[in-house]
Amino acid sequence: MGRFVFAALILCVGLALGASPRTEPAESPCTAPRPEPAELLYEQTFDFADAIVGLPYNSSSHRVLADDFELDEAATLDRVVIWGIFNVHQYVSDYMVWLYADSGGMPAGGPLDSAFIGANDITFTDTGYAFGTATIWKIDMPFPSGDEFDLDAGTRYWFAAQAQYTYTCYWVCEEYNRFEMAVYSDDDGSTWRDTHDAFDYDCDVFMELHGDFHPAVTGASWGEIKAVFE
Repeated sequence: MGRFVFAALILCVGLALGASPRTEPAESPCTAPRPEPAELLYEQTFDFADAIVGLPYNSSSHRVLADDFELDEAATLDRVVIWGIFNVHQYVSDYMVWLYADSGGMPAGGPLDSAFIGANDITFTDTGYAFGTATIWKIDMPFPSGDEFDLDAGTRYWFAAQAQYTYTCYWVCEEYNRFEMAVYSDDDGSTWRDTHDAFDYDCDVFMELHGDFHPAVTGASWGEIKAVFE
């Protein structure tokens, strides 16, 4: 499907479609300590060659974006990495994130789980790339202790996020061609539409989900149990 970039979305932040790389990626001066390494559970990793501006997901407009995923093993999700651009007023934000069940290819019902992640706990890193003058930030969000999401194997979920941000900001995407299409809400997650129906604009969000896979539990044979006591 051809790439659609609707003019209103671009003009509202004054972006130019000609994306230009910067030569010196630099970490922001206002960053949280880097989270401890965790296993990569699922990835739709940022690739600037495929990147497009994306879609808004700011709380002041009640906008939420969600994308689906499924794991082969049960796991605990405790950190997420996304890529985004912000209005020039500021580039840091608190975030709300949610986990939804799937029904018919859309998030279903109320969220299964949620977490609030404060800006002071998030690492915002300049990727060295930009759309025009709008920097693309890597946004690394460790979940607060006790707010991790437990995930079952072989179950389709939707991960959703909203920047708690006054101005328009965008979750950077790629044209819909590698992953399942993202979905969009403009009423804080009460109803959902696919991005093509909402904007005539097809995209997948860039994201990485991190945490820990649960080791498989296997039944011991009677011989193995007996051997323990010999």
